[in-house]
Amino acid sequence: MSTVTCKHSDLVFDVEFKTKGILWGSYNQIAGKIRRLSTGEVLYDISGNWQTAMYITDRQSGKPELLFDSASEHVVPQIVACAAEQEPNESRNLWKHVTKAIRESNLNDATTHKTAIEEAQRSQAKEREATGERFKPRFFQLEIDGHYHPQLMIKDIPEDAAAAKEKLTEWIFARPDGSMQDFSREEDDPVVLAAHKH
Repeated sequence: MSTVTCKHSDLVFDVEFKTKGILWGSYNQIAGKIRRLSTGEVLYDISGNWQTAMYITDRQSGKPELLFDSASEHVVPQIVACAAEQEPNESRNLWKHVTKAIRESNLNDATTHKTAIEEAQRSQAKEREATGERFKPRFFQLEIDGHYHPQLMIKDIPEDAAAAKEKLTEWIFARPDGSMQDFSREEDDPVVLAAHKH
């Protein structure tokens, strides 16, 4: 269950993404409620499938309306730098062996690689704890409310679309040393190529 709260609009959205029931049910279902934050009154129900169509139903009228239809949406092509241009902990590098094993329907290898990643992360956390080092995410900072917030504030993003894209691209794709990932470089990592072939 995930919750999105907007105090300004006095609304809360509780949503659950369901992969599939253990014994029955459909894949990729979504279920949620939009309720008034101040009173808890449920205003709308959200239902459907996040890969096909989702509906919003007004609790007063009981009438469902189409909220999202994936067939009518424009899919933006993914632009990703090759694995050699990415940092070791970026998803394409970190999970490439798991992804390849899943695509090959080799769940034993997928589980082995996934377990190795998780064990390495646990080991790193223990080392930090032993030395008193606090984990410092690259893109987020711990605030006084005890939650992590993006280091790039929305107010710092220009309103102009081109300028906003440039600022976000710099923030996301700059390496810790300040250099940018090269998106023109062709992918040559055989594991990544196998994991992401169509």
